[in-house]
Amino acid sequence: KQTENCHSTVSMLPALLLCACVSALSAAVPGLYAVDERLNLIRLDPRTGNKTMIGHIPQEAQAEQVSSLDKKRGILYLFGDNSTTNTPNLIGVSLNDAKLVFKSNNLPFIGETYIGRGEHVAVDSEEQVGYLVGPVTQNLKKWALYKIDLKTKKVTFILNFPQNFTVSTGIASVYCVHNHMLWVPFDAPHQPSSVFYGVDLDNKKVTTVGDKFDSGPLAYSDDKKMIVGVGGEDSFSKRVLVNMSCSTGKITANDQPLKTPYLLADSDLFAVHHNTGFGVFAAGGRGPTEWHLLSIDLQTNTVTQAPATHRKGPWQLHYYPAGARAG
Repeated sequence: KQTENCHSTVSMLPALLLCACVSALSAAVPGLYAVDERLNLIRLDPRTGNKTMIGHIPQEAQAEQVSSLDKKRGILYLFGDNSTTNTPNLIGVSLNDAKLVFKSNNLPFIGETYIGRGEHVAVDSEEQVGYLVGPVTQNLKKWALYKIDLKTKKVTFILNFPQNFTVSTGIASVYCVHNHMLWVPFDAPHQPSSVFYGVDLDNKKVTTVGDKFDSGPLAYSDDKKMIVGVGGEDSFSKRVLVNMSCSTGKITANDQPLKTPYLLADSDLFAVHHNTGFGVFAAGGRGPTEWHLLSIDLQTNTVTQAPATHRKGPWQLHYYPAGARAG
């Protein structure tokens, strides 16, 4: 088995013959995984920033969609476009070789206008199910939650969301494994922030509305049993660590800005392992010229840059799927 010097790492496809037995796949090498705009699946060493090219995923994959990782089986799930029926597919690719290992056709979301509208997927590795959020009307005023069995591909309706908000495209839904709560961000009307709806998946109902959250990366922490992320004001130099309750959605922000010489712009590539958060952030605010892989000490508020820097060009992670920690 291939190994990699990785003390800790992060929480983010055309074959006709598909592999249905995903449980036979082995867990992937630990690292940060992402898809660039050329549909290349890559792995980053979270300590050094060194990049490994894994392979090219099928063209039907939609690079601007939120993705989710089955850590146990080493599969990255994201949405694809069925050009024949104009309906979305859920696609799974192996983190070992980028090959297509799962495909579910004709999900119950709208057709032609669904791409780029904020569809989310969150995977429960233990139960082998995925939770899918997407629009079910052409005007994008009605959003619904479905569950898909990743073994049988059966899709089951769970609920409709109560408000005429649009799901946020810059923040991923976050699944809290320990209490089976799914937190789905919606754009708050006329405000530069998101509102999280907390879905009790055991009872199939929206139980609470969390605090408003300014744009920024969030990830579930297995150790802390809460959601951890980077938030703050529009000024990226004032980014702070935030904790979000998995039960109530209440957000608590650190009093002190992150200790870093870099401006922390939004990032879809972020996850937490023990007391460290890992992510790829932009230097230079809203018009980044470079991307830096940073580790954030959640206890001291200190930010460390990995030696390798990835520049803008074929590596614009700001607009592409979330990375994830495997292993």
